[in-house]
Amino acid sequence: MDVTVQTVQGLLERLSAEDLNTACKFIQILLENRAKEQRVPLDFSKYDKATHVWNEDAQEFVNGIRRDDRF
Repeated sequence: MDVTVQTVQGLLERLSAEDLNTACKFIQILLENRAKEQRVPLDFSKYDKATHVWNEDAQEFVNGIRRDDRF
């Protein structure tokens, strides 16, 4: 089934208030799960396991996380 904005709007307009509330909760759960899936793992190539020290400037690390969060 091809989903378009019009298709979704038509489906939502036909729902009762109780079903609409349930649908909203379900959509919220889907969005939360999607956000969890999109997390980017840390790059451990800059971590020295022998000394347990990160080989990266702290500010550059924070800036990289901020850049990733914007997308």
